[in-house]
Amino acid sequence: MIRREQGLTLLEFTLVVLFIGLLMWLAMTKILRLEGDVERVNVQRTVAALNSALAMEFAERVVTGRLDTAPELASGNPMDRLAQVPHNYLGPLADPIPAEIRVGHWYYDAADGLLVYRVSHGDRFESPLEGPPRARFRVEVVASERDGTPQGVRMVAVDAFEWK
Repeated sequence: MIRREQGLTLLEFTLVVLFIGLLMWLAMTKILRLEGDVERVNVQRTVAALNSALAMEFAERVVTGRLDTAPELASGNPMDRLAQVPHNYLGPLADPIPAEIRVGHWYYDAADGLLVYRVSHGDRFESPLEGPPRARFRVEVVASERDGTPQGVRMVAVDAFEWK
């Protein structure tokens, strides 16, 4: 009686390797998509924290009878209003060159008076801005349509952008 060795043929081995490779490719695609989603959520979370800090500052001015000073909130660096700035905040920069800013970081463009986020996953982000992908924000005072009195403050995007 002849015994045949049991094992994988070259064809079976190739199919197993191809199948594992396909699974790894699918997993990496999903991970990269999730990284883009995490970045989007982190930017939204930072803007929401800034909006909350600005709202608290505005409310404090209303309560203390200093509503006339509300337009001051639109000037200066909004990150200064946070109790703790994000770990990826580089600070105010005098004349930043966007291409030289590390991706995934915030900075305050002191020359333009804008808060800027340098996007890491540019393939998941659309903006009309020339150069590297980035989102720019400013503080806006919301005024009453009737008499122009300040009603609040908020962060607004300077340029339209979209996360894909």
